[in-house]
Amino acid sequence: MTIYLLRNLRAVGKTTTDFLPSEPHNVGQAPRCTACGRFVGMLPWLPPLRVELDVWGSKFGDIAFGPGDSLLVSDRFVSLWRAEALVGLEGFEPVDVMDVRRHGPTTVEPPPYSRVTVVRSDVAVDQKQSEVKWGQPPTCQVRRIGDSLLGWSRIVLEAPPTENVFIARGLPGQIITDERFHSFCEKHHIENACLVPGPDAGHRF
Repeated sequence: MTIYLLRNLRAVGKTTTDFLPSEPHNVGQAPRCTACGRFVGMLPWLPPLRVELDVWGSKFGDIAFGPGDSLLVSDRFVSLWRAEALVGLEGFEPVDVMDVRRHGPTTVEPPPYSRVTVVRSDVAVDQKQSEVKWGQPPTCQVRRIGDSLLGWSRIVLEAPPTENVFIARGLPGQIITDERFHSFCEKHHIENACLVPGPDAGHRF
């Protein structure tokens, strides 16, 4: 089973693009575990969807990264995603770009973007094989989240995912993808998508 961690480009590249919701912005209730009732994610971002973009290179990415479980995706990405019938992103709601901060040489206008939310999968991260370290280990076997995530050495799942892009139980805030999404990005030259193979996707805070 080949999986990847989806990250923003670590170094500033020609398509590195970030976003922040414009203030003031509305939020809803954070999702909770169905077993223990504790939080499993951040407060969801509610309409109206207004954003500020940071572009660091010569053009805008097909994906823009921001806080929480949301991504911005270009119209080109949306058309290709739907044509390939991939699974794991929800919403596809157009956003209004209120401001663009240009840190590089780009003079082009941003493409139309839509906000998507990454789904929470039923599949869980294998905490032992991934060497996930917590300040206090998880106590709920459904939620799989402890207190104070310290890091992990790699990403190994307990079972194959049913989604192409998802957030797994036991590793909050980390967007994981399968081989099909990796092939999708390569085939269509999706800009600003850094896919790190699971064995190399370790991180320490």
